[in-house]
Order: sequence, then structure tokens, then C-alpha cells
Amino acid sequence: MCVRRYEDNWGELKGKLMERDVLEVLSFSAFAQDESDLEEKLRYCGEKDIHIQVKDARITPDVYLDILYLMKREEKKKREEQKKAQYEGIVKALEKKKEGAGSYGRPRASLPEDFREQVEYCQKNHIPLETYRRRTSLKKATFYKYVKVLQSEHEHTF
Repeated sequence: MCVRRYEDNWGELKGKLMERDVLEVLSFSAFAQDESDLEEKLRYCGEKDIHIQVKDARITPDVYLDILYLMKREEKKKREEQKKAQYEGIVKALEKKKEGAGSYGRPRASLPEDFREQVEYCQKNHIPLETYRRRTSLKKATFYKYVKVLQSEHEHTF
């Protein structure tokens, strides 16, 4: 049994670690970059029967892996509960909407009163529609959606 201190180079240390060694680590954040990196290193230590000492607390890698598993399970459970609550909220909102109580969703963009005239003016005089769009403060997708509606209405009138 040998006590080895984790400094910075896992690849180099990994080659030196032997079965039943004790690996001293200042903190998990110093030991691993992220959760998957930590899990990989803990699994390796568990397979090699290498004990990890974090700030004078000796715990086997299997215990750490169990803790990680529990944390992941709790996280998953929280996400599922959030999705369920969100779904229930949506169902309630849709029921209220059917009853006619309240308005839900994004409000429709309000077009300027002279929208049709301005678009036609720009098109007749070869002025880029983008110039007018900027003055309306509408988002590109919204603006051009309404331009397209105007164009389709114009085609159907002939």
C-alpha cells in the first residue's frame, strides 16, 4: 500500500497507481473537470481497489459511485416532477381557455395602420422592405410573414 498525492496529471499518475494504494485528493473539483470525468476516475479506482482520501476522509470509490448514482437519480426525479407540474399547468390553462377565461400564449404583434400602403409603396418604388421593417420595430419573421399574407391576398384578388 502506497499513499499517492494527485497533483495535476491523471495519465501519469494512473500508470503509477497500484492495487490497494491510497490516493490523496484536495477536492473533487481539483480531481475532475466535470461529472463524467469524476465518474470515469472513480470507476477506475474502484476496479483497481484504490482508496481515495479527500481532505482526511477515507471513502472507497464504490461509495462515491453510489453517491453519484443517488445524485443523478434525484436530479432525474426533480426534472420529471417539473415536467409533470408544467404539463398540469398547461392542461389547466387550456381548460380555462376553453371556458373563455383569460388569454394565453404570446400576444399578436400589432401592425401599423398604414402597413399595407407602406409595403406597396416600397415595392412599387423599389425600396428595400428591410428599411420599412426597421421603422416598424417588428421582428424579421413577423414582418415578412405579414408581407407574405398581403402578397397572397393580392394574388387572390385578381
